[in-house]
Amino acid sequence: MAIQKGAVESVNYSEASLKEEVKKLTANKGVDVVIDTVGGDIFKQALHSLAFEGRIVVVGFAGGTIPSIPANILLLKNISALGIFWGRYRDEKFPVFSSTISSALSYYQEGQIQPQIGKVFKLEEPGVEVFVDGVPGGAPRVELRDLFEAAVPGVVVKVALMKQFAFIQLPTHTVKTFVGNVSATCTSGELRVLFQEFGPVIECHIVKGVAVGVGGRTEIDP
Repeated sequence: MAIQKGAVESVNYSEASLKEEVKKLTANKGVDVVIDTVGGDIFKQALHSLAFEGRIVVVGFAGGTIPSIPANILLLKNISALGIFWGRYRDEKFPVFSSTISSALSYYQEGQIQPQIGKVFKLEEPGVEVFVDGVPGGAPRVELRDLFEAAVPGVVVKVALMKQFAFIQLPTHTVKTFVGNVSATCTSGELRVLFQEFGPVIECHIVKGVAVGVGGRTEIDP
């Protein structure tokens, strides 16, 4: 898949040494930048694969283990290790957060990137309710409505805002809804009131920051 999407070379590090394979591909020079989303044991190999004055950017730990960085490697090769938690820009520097999304969309529209699309859902199909996280404080409902209306005109039923979440209601008969990253100060009562704006609520509760709302079925004419 990586090659199909534009990568020049690929290495299956479960079958071969990443460090040695990178040496072969770069004539023993190493790479200038590593973007690491895996962590674990592969992180050390990636670190040793850097060229002089290279840098490794830590994005995540999909491998399940958070690695330690040996400072002597940083010193001997004049390399640097950086961390990037993109979500924090939403709170600290929202213009940067917003511009990166715009840039990614522009790259896609220009054909510079080709993301893997597993399945496409139409917003006008029944059973669609959209929750948007990270809504900046003071964002008016009309902006969110306009954003979704631009994609599918005449489909948005209602837009509700609560703490940094937006609830976009589309024609639906969904009976159970999950909301992630619920604020620690948010109560199940507040959520019930919000859900009741869109139909009868049978139960509403919060478990470890995740809200679950179950409502009665809304019949839709065929």
